[in-house]
Amino acid sequence: MILSTPPVLEDPHVICDWLEIAVLSEQYRTYPFDTLSRAWDIMRNQEDADPEGSDATQEAFEENVKAEIRARSDLLGSCYPFSFSASGDSLEFDPDSCTDGGAIYLFCLLLSHATAGAVFNGKYLPSITNAVRNYFQACATYAAAGELEGHSYAFGFPRPDKTGFLDKLAAVYKHFGEGVSARKVPLPGASTGQKDAQIDVIAWQPRADNAAGKKYLLGQVASGANWAVKTIKGGPIDSFHQGWLDPVPGSIPTPAMFVPICYGSLVDGTSESAINFRSYEFGHIFYRFRIPPLAEKGLQLARSGLGFVVERMDDLPLMRAWVMGEAEKIRVGQSHA
Repeated sequence: MILSTPPVLEDPHVICDWLEIAVLSEQYRTYPFDTLSRAWDIMRNQEDADPEGSDATQEAFEENVKAEIRARSDLLGSCYPFSFSASGDSLEFDPDSCTDGGAIYLFCLLLSHATAGAVFNGKYLPSITNAVRNYFQACATYAAAGELEGHSYAFGFPRPDKTGFLDKLAAVYKHFGEGVSARKVPLPGASTGQKDAQIDVIAWQPRADNAAGKKYLLGQVASGANWAVKTIKGGPIDSFHQGWLDPVPGSIPTPAMFVPICYGSLVDGTSESAINFRSYEFGHIFYRFRIPPLAEKGLQLARSGLGFVVERMDDLPLMRAWVMGEAEKIRVGQSHA
C-alpha cells in the first residue's frame, strides 16, 4: 500500500485530497464513499477518538465529504477531473475525458503532496524533478493569460528560450509598450548575474492605444513547500521596475502568487478566510481551485489565432504525459505495494 491510512480526522480538504488520490489508485478508477465513512466509524469507536463530537454519525461524515467534492466540482466545472458515479455512491476518474484544465488540477494535486504525510505514506512519492516543477510555471503563465485575457510571458529562470535576463526583459517590455524599455546598462550596484529578479510571470491585457492603464500582473510561482516565505508585493516589484526599466511603467502592477495547494475546506469557509488573510501579504493568490479554469481559458486564447502571446505552450503535452504517467504509477503501486 502506498497511501496513508484514510485521514478521517483531518480537515475535509485533506480527506478529499486523499480520496481523489485513492480514486487514481484503484484498478477501475473509482472509490466508494461508504468505504471512507466506514474507516471514519472504526476510528470513532477506537478508544480516545471522538471525531466531530459524540453526536456525529457515519452518514453525516459521508455527506460532509460529498459536500466538499460537490463544492470543488461546482467551482472548477469541466476542469474538475473527478465525478460522482451514476448512483452517487462513488467518486470516479476517466482519463480519456480529462481536459487540459483537469490535467492541470491533477498536476497541482500531486505537487501538493510531494512528501510523505496524510496522503502518501512514503513508499511512493510523485517523481517531481526540477524540470517537472518548472511545468508549474507554464501552468501559471497560462492562468495569468486567462485572468487578464491578454499576453503572458514566462520570465522565471531557467527560461526555455535560453535568453539572458536583459535580453528577455527588453523583448517583453518592447511588446508591453508605454514607452518603457529595459536599461541597456545596469545601475551601479545591480547584480551582474541577475536571473529573473524574483519575477516569474509578466502578463497584461492589451489596449488599443497601447498607453498606460493596462491591467498588468507580475507574479511569483512557488511549486514547493517554501512558498510561504516568498512574496513580491512591495519591495521586489519596486526594485524590479526602478532598477531595470527606464522609465517605469505607468500601468500599476498587480502582485500575484501562484501555488498548487488548496487553502482549506470550501464548505466551511476556511478556504475563503485563509485567502483573504494571505492576500495582504502576497497580493492576488492563484491556487488549485483557481488555476485550472483560468489556465484553460489562457490556452484557448493562445489557440484563438487572435495574436495573443502565451508562452510555454510546448510544455502542456509534457505536463499531461507526466500526470498520466504518475497516475498509472499510483494505480500499479497501490495494487502491488
